[in-house]
Amino acid sequence: MSTGAQMTVEPIARVLSLGGGVQSSTLYMMAVLGDISPTPDFAIFADTRGEKESTYEWLWWLAERHGHTVPIIIWSVGDLALDLARSATEGGPRVSNPPLFTSPSGMLIQKCTRDYKVAAIKRGIRWRMGWGRRGTPPGVIEQWIGISVDEADRMKVSPIRWQRLSYPLIDRGLSRGDCESYLMRHARVPPKSCCVFCPYQSASRWLRMRDTAPRDWRRAVSIDEAIRGGIE
Repeated sequence: MSTGAQMTVEPIARVLSLGGGVQSSTLYMMAVLGDISPTPDFAIFADTRGEKESTYEWLWWLAERHGHTVPIIIWSVGDLALDLARSATEGGPRVSNPPLFTSPSGMLIQKCTRDYKVAAIKRGIRWRMGWGRRGTPPGVIEQWIGISVDEADRMKVSPIRWQRLSYPLIDRGLSRGDCESYLMRHARVPPKSCCVFCPYQSASRWLRMRDTAPRDWRRAVSIDEAIRGGIE
């Protein structure tokens, strides 16, 4: 899904946006196993430094076994948890909102994805391509997004002139269930990728974290306690 002008331009590179979850991991595995072409030049993971341990372990597994085919670049623009804690306890600068629950207003509008994920991917691509933070790109990058047909309403056109978004899973009519089946045949199904303290988790998922991932649980609790007084 791209603008008409972008569609007519051959990209100078193809980049896979790797979130570490089911769909983007399927896209990565399809690429390294030759089930989708052309092979992307590299994959990039935007690290908030607050992901679950199981997500980092999964990324290391992918990189160790398949990084020679499609390198995985990990890029970060900051530690979201640390920034939140400093804002709440040290009067640090205001940070981008995770969808935190507040009283009496309810849930905040989520902005952390834009500032800690999307921004990190843009900067990481610029670094990898040697453009610098303000250099004018000499062409168009085709960025593969792991969205399946179940989430087709999330497709969008990039407003950035040098970025063309592509949705290979949707182009092939693949659902999340199809992705899980593919991963079970070729690797394993990874855990849901999100920050340990993200409020977008069900009660059962919180309980599972408490019972099976104690370090993640302790970090989530410590962050929750740190921001109880509010963030600036």
